[in-house]
Amino acid sequence: MFFDVKGYSHPKKRIIAFLRYYPDENGKRYKNLKRYSKVYSLKARYKYLKANFPQYLYRDETINQVIQAVPINYVKKIYRPHEYLEALQKKGKKNPYEQKVLEFANYFIEYSKIFMFDIGISGSPMISLSTFDSDIDMIIYGKYNSQKVYDSLDQLFNNENIPIERYSEENLKDLYKFKSKDTNISWENFLKFEKKRKSQGKFRSTDFFIRFVRTWDEIEQDDRFKYGSILI
Repeated sequence: MFFDVKGYSHPKKRIIAFLRYYPDENGKRYKNLKRYSKVYSLKARYKYLKANFPQYLYRDETINQVIQAVPINYVKKIYRPHEYLEALQKKGKKNPYEQKVLEFANYFIEYSKIFMFDIGISGSPMISLSTFDSDIDMIIYGKYNSQKVYDSLDQLFNNENIPIERYSEENLKDLYKFKSKDTNISWENFLKFEKKRKSQGKFRSTDFFIRFVRTWDEIEQDDRFKYGSILI
């Protein structure tokens, strides 16, 4: 199974991570001659684990609720977004999706003045479970780099020669249908907030989402990121 890691810090002996892909003989994704399915809503993720693998559900004392958390000794491999992008850059023959990913990343290298090693690509391509219509989930590492990318987004959106576009209201309606599975937010409030969000849109008809994260140096130097230091 494949899990999304959440947050910078974790309880002892576990990694907070939520189920994303699981082996399924009826699945539409393939890896190493095995079929997989993607699970979307949080409710469905909890339901699947409770029924099949309850050892991945964990009552956490810090937040006083049951969360999805993988025991460290169960982890077979950790996938890192920056390593995937580095390997993709060095790869010889690339498929159309991979070419698109590199083109997208290069716009930020050019206009934000950051380096390739400041960028990562996460999601299904990183674990070889992508489909022809997979999103581009880009990671920007570091507070300073994140600010540079954020500041350059208006320039990229407004340049008619660059195929990076803001979401239209119709695009946001599709996004709302997807996200409303896990939230009760109204369409009006969703539209109000999402129209302001610059870290998502379309690149050559492919959805993209940009996430800004700290570097490990920034995390280790800040006591606020130690697990349990901030109670919810």
